[in-house]
Amino acid sequence: MMSNYLLHHKEKGKHLFTKAFVGVLLVALILALVQIVFPKSLSGVSNFVSAPFWKSKNFAVSKIVNSAGLLRSKKALIEANNDLKAQIESNDLVLLSLDLFKEENIRLKELFDRQIPDTEDSVLGVVLARPSASMYDTLIIDVGSGSGVRKDNYVYIAGDIFIGKIDEIYKKTSLVRLFSSPGEVTQVGVGLESISANAEGIGGGNFIVKLPRGIGIEEGDIVTMPDVSLKVFAVVEEIDVDPSDPFLTALFKNPVNINDIKWVQVITNR
Repeated sequence: MMSNYLLHHKEKGKHLFTKAFVGVLLVALILALVQIVFPKSLSGVSNFVSAPFWKSKNFAVSKIVNSAGLLRSKKALIEANNDLKAQIESNDLVLLSLDLFKEENIRLKELFDRQIPDTEDSVLGVVLARPSASMYDTLIIDVGSGSGVRKDNYVYIAGDIFIGKIDEIYKKTSLVRLFSSPGEVTQVGVGLESISANAEGIGGGNFIVKLPRGIGIEEGDIVTMPDVSLKVFAVVEEIDVDPSDPFLTALFKNPVNINDIKWVQVITNR
């Protein structure tokens, strides 16, 4: 009985396999006939089935391409913006330099427009170091023996204000010791009457003078150097009178700030 069941089951399986094989074969034949008779129909069916997948693929590719293009565009904009900023900064520096050159040209023109006696040969020098960067109350200038400068030549600014003398000299530079250097003594004339006095430097463009009490000088009087074409030396800044002292003390000051000096002139024939 068991053997009859197994035989029956085996025959049933073969029968199902045969049906399935025949079915697949029929479908294949039908598709082949359709392709031969109606070649565009199968292609249309295939396209209809695959179209959504192709659309999804194209959409994804398009998104990726657009994103890459956007990133490139953003990067290009950032680079262009940085280039523009750099150009603006460069232009600002150029304008600043032009302003500085303009200011220097104006000052140089004012300097050379002043009357300088024909008997005085002078050389223009640029100040390389001021008291804040050089020795106390000294200047370093960019002219030396190669320009005809000699030791003890007088140095002045603005055409008529004497500030010192050449103390040390080299081929292309010189050291100017200001009259206001501590301990430096210079003979001067005070006031309209050019009262003779010895001005002693106390540093920082300042001088101190002792004069007999009763001498007619006032604050604001001009102090000159009588032996150098009556050039300006200083201005009376303060007068101190002590009733118990037969002498008065006067404080003189350079009319210019020595830390602002940019150019000087050196008289080379004295």
